[in-house]
Amino acid sequence: IWTANTAWNIADVGDNASPILVDFDNDGDYDVMVGELAGVSYAYENTGSTASSYFAKNGSFGIGTSSPYARFSLHAFANGAYNNNLFAIASSTSSATTTHFAIIASGNVGIGVSSPTQLLHVGGGGVAFMGITTGVGTAYLCTTLATGIISTSTAACNSSSLRFKDNVETFSSSRGLSEVMQLRPVSYVYKPGMLISGNQIGFIAEEVANVVPEIVAYDSGGLPSGIDYAKLTPVLAQAIQQIGYRYGISSSAPTTTPSIYIASNGTVAVGTTTPDTSYALYVQGDAAATSFVNISTRDAKKDIDYLNEEDKRSIGERIRNIKIAEYRYNGEKGNAPLRLGLIAEEAPQEILSANGKGVDVYKFSTFLLAGMQELDKRITNQELRIANLEQLMASVRTSSSNGVSVQGVLDYLTGLGVKISAGVAEFRNVIADKLTAKNVEVSEGVSIKDKTTGEYYCIIVDNGVMKNILGKCGSSIVTSESTESGASSSPQTSEPTNLQTDITPPVITLNGANPAEISKSSPYIDLGVTVNDNVDTNLGFHSTGEVDVNTLGTYTIYYTATDQAGNTATTTRAVNIYDPYQSEYPAVGSTTQMTSNEGNL
Repeated sequence: IWTANTAWNIADVGDNASPILVDFDNDGDYDVMVGELAGVSYAYENTGSTASSYFAKNGSFGIGTSSPYARFSLHAFANGAYNNNLFAIASSTSSATTTHFAIIASGNVGIGVSSPTQLLHVGGGGVAFMGITTGVGTAYLCTTLATGIISTSTAACNSSSLRFKDNVETFSSSRGLSEVMQLRPVSYVYKPGMLISGNQIGFIAEEVANVVPEIVAYDSGGLPSGIDYAKLTPVLAQAIQQIGYRYGISSSAPTTTPSIYIASNGTVAVGTTTPDTSYALYVQGDAAATSFVNISTRDAKKDIDYLNEEDKRSIGERIRNIKIAEYRYNGEKGNAPLRLGLIAEEAPQEILSANGKGVDVYKFSTFLLAGMQELDKRITNQELRIANLEQLMASVRTSSSNGVSVQGVLDYLTGLGVKISAGVAEFRNVIADKLTAKNVEVSEGVSIKDKTTGEYYCIIVDNGVMKNILGKCGSSIVTSESTESGASSSPQTSEPTNLQTDITPPVITLNGANPAEISKSSPYIDLGVTVNDNVDTNLGFHSTGEVDVNTLGTYTIYYTATDQAGNTATTTRAVNIYDPYQSEYPAVGSTTQMTSNEGNL
């Protein structure tokens, strides 16, 4: 039943066994069939294209097929305009400008793409998987970054073949360990609303972005959102290599005993896992090094004090008593070479380590240095004493190759005012409380002091007559004389016994060096002077001065000599008391009260 003015046409009205065909658009094609048709209870059919929809009696729905095998079945035509997408969801019902989901005729499924080239093809922002579990066996879901293809593998994978890469460069040596040391591992829980619960470990993306920006993912707003932990692997690998380069830890064969062991307190042990943790570094066995340096800058030290001379003398004595032992360490074989060293319990306390169990090599070397300084001082003193003795001997030594001769000794005694000739010893001045002699010869007179007046008289014999003259013998005083018998009590004059006038002072010559150099605490032996006069012989001298050999400084010794005419000569000697380890002498006042010494030559 159809006319041009009817909205739709029912072609035939039959019983339940005959279908009802309906043409909605009056184009001559039946659009809907209701009734029995090979098991189909309802059908929409475009007879022009044969793209029909059917409801089967069993509740299935078919598009493009009258025999849906599933609750919902889509079939594409083998040819024709409808051999395209089986199913599509687009952004617009009138014009599919953007396809969000599509199943094309080949069966490929596309999300975000209109023409998927794989069974599952995802475009746009990517895919997020959460809670993926492993099945039977070992398999990984791998995405090839170069092609985007997801496949299975027996190991975690990514596109690492050289054929996918350009501009390949070795990782910068400045990266690796320095970056790892800046990373802050954290533990955390996700905020409410996140799909993952419980304690987690990892890093903070914002912090990692400042250290290794390549492994940080950003959201559409440009904010850090995640970390690609797989990309951290090259950084970690280089860090481990750099540690290996720095420490060179290696072993020729696997072993359960580590080569290097670090105790919980930070003690580093080499060759043992049971170090004495009182040491920062503990080595089991011999250690070899090209140098050993002790930090000794003043800035690194405090409470600085210096050893004095008494300390050094004490150390010198204690070094002499240090016992030197031969030994082997516990654990060494019996045929191992003997070692040479000290036993801590017998060694000086100053050279021991903090725990008293070891000998501090730096302390020991400093201890020995102090002893060497003391020894050097003693040697220097001995050398000075020998030099003084050599100078003393030089004054009595002749040029004879045989050493000291008798004449040399006689000449030296003459310089002291004693003359020995033909068995006769002559002295210019002799001072004695008592003089006993069998035979006394007097050639010029004897000076005798008057017991009452205290004046001196010269007793002489003139032409067999004994006379006394007021004054000492040899003086130029004109006095009266008297005979021994006293026959004449009247004063008589006589010619002066010495009319010669002497106005030339003696000449004083220092024996030995001037100035004399004496190291501190060494004995000082004064070598005296030699006095010569144009008239008198065997003149004596006086010396005054004080030298403190324990106090550094310059001291002065004064020498004085006077001849019979009263002419006086003086000279001085400087004595420097010095420290062998200093270069300057502190000043000492020369007006210090001196001790008097007298030399009667």
